[in-house]
Amino acid sequence: MTSYSGFFDLGDAAIRVVTPDAETIKSLQGFFDPYVPTIAHAEDFYQLSTVFDPRLFEATKTSLPATPDCEIATTLQHDLEYQLKCFKSSEGMLIYDEQLQVIYHLREQTTQVVATEGSRVRTALLRIIRGAWILGQAGLILHGCALEKNGHGIIISGDKYAGKTTSLLSLSLKGYNIIANDRLLLSQSGVATGIPTVVKLRPRTLTSFPSLRHLLDWPIFGVSDLARELKVMVKKEAAIKAMTFLRYDESLRAPVFRKLSLDEACRVLSSHLFSRREYEWVKLMKIGDSVPDPTEVKLPSVMSCFSVSCNENHTDEVARRLDDWCQTPGLAL
Repeated sequence: MTSYSGFFDLGDAAIRVVTPDAETIKSLQGFFDPYVPTIAHAEDFYQLSTVFDPRLFEATKTSLPATPDCEIATTLQHDLEYQLKCFKSSEGMLIYDEQLQVIYHLREQTTQVVATEGSRVRTALLRIIRGAWILGQAGLILHGCALEKNGHGIIISGDKYAGKTTSLLSLSLKGYNIIANDRLLLSQSGVATGIPTVVKLRPRTLTSFPSLRHLLDWPIFGVSDLARELKVMVKKEAAIKAMTFLRYDESLRAPVFRKLSLDEACRVLSSHLFSRREYEWVKLMKIGDSVPDPTEVKLPSVMSCFSVSCNENHTDEVARRLDDWCQTPGLAL
């Protein structure tokens, strides 16, 4: 059977992905670019291979004990938490992922992903690669997007549906490059590094952008796909000059802007952080080294922090203000 492979460089380790489908390799390479580089070859690597075999999947699933040796929590789409069931065997470890309908067979330096009809193999592979990469990175994991222009970066965080993606689209149309769409790493020195995420655009988000309505019909998967359609670049990281926390308020006739002290910004920031808990299960594969989850929330004094209460009627005004804050650090309200 024909197989296709690609190598991904995690920095302290390399992963080789082997699949019977060339499109899967190409899709993963596009999804991780430029965050996790593709390399031509590596002498020492961890191998992820996929086997699409419904009979093997059902036989393996049926043979699993009624009670797993342990269960490890993970998430999909932020708020969908579920348990991965882990079973020890004489040939390594088996992990059953019911949500993705795959079984991971772990051995030394290799994991085989056993799939069946309806299995989400591409998602399973990207979650392993991304998890191993994130566990090896230092920094706070923040729910938010980040953009860059002229070497200046801005982070836009806030509650779900507060307008983060709307602001990202607005600034992209002003020539900003994308660092992160939904999740990023923030260092104590104020550098944001993008985390590759699946892009999902809602019809309501595009209401303010008639020229972008076609994006609902385009096969957008990762950040690089979105950036290509917006005709901007994806930057792996940037020094952040401003951070904004959005709050949606339907009743407002005009947006409300407020500058935050660093102490206040740190407190607000804490409520928008993710732990590394959802990636912990990847440690079972022993791919590279892991760094501990930071315990202290700190922001550099050069960063300006703001809160914005707004709704969809304020898209242009909010974008202008975000642009000012990013391009003129320390600008007062």
